[in-house]
Amino acid sequence: FKVVEAVEHGTQVKKGDILVRFDDEKIEKELADEMLDQQLGELAMMREEEEFPREKKLMELKFEEAQRKHDELLEDYEHYQTTDRPFFVEIANYRFQDAKESLASQEEELEQLEKMYEADELTEETEAIVLRRQQFEVETARLILKLQTADRDHALNVQLPRTDERYANMLVEAEIELKQSKTAKENS
Repeated sequence: FKVVEAVEHGTQVKKGDILVRFDDEKIEKELADEMLDQQLGELAMMREEEEFPREKKLMELKFEEAQRKHDELLEDYEHYQTTDRPFFVEIANYRFQDAKESLASQEEELEQLEKMYEADELTEETEAIVLRRQQFEVETARLILKLQTADRDHALNVQLPRTDERYANMLVEAEIELKQSKTAKENS
């Protein structure tokens, strides 16, 4: 404090006389700042009290969403494991087997036609047309078998393992999100 005015030593004073006057500008400013800080703190606390129920409700909603996502993913994964995956394998193998059977059937048909035409007295032109068509069917069946073999191998060796891994990762993520939202809800 800085003394601005003081009564001389030995001066007679009466009740109510000012003995010492300080420069109170700095104290007044500090006091005003403290009062402002207190008011701001009270406002912040009121805002927090007002926001708390909303934050709590938001945490509850996030937890419910994480729980729902987790449960749906478990259902989807169970359906994938018990229905989609086995069906996918069955269809891939069926298409492969169908292509294989088609090729064998077309080759057998070609072989029978060749035997028949050797023994028969049909014109060579008719024989050539029928044999050419059947040879084309055999080549088509070979190409389809090749395609179905590649599709089956890709499905069984690439697509299914990727889908398995994707589900495994999604399940881990859903478990983590569920635990995090449960912890946030309990701590709110």
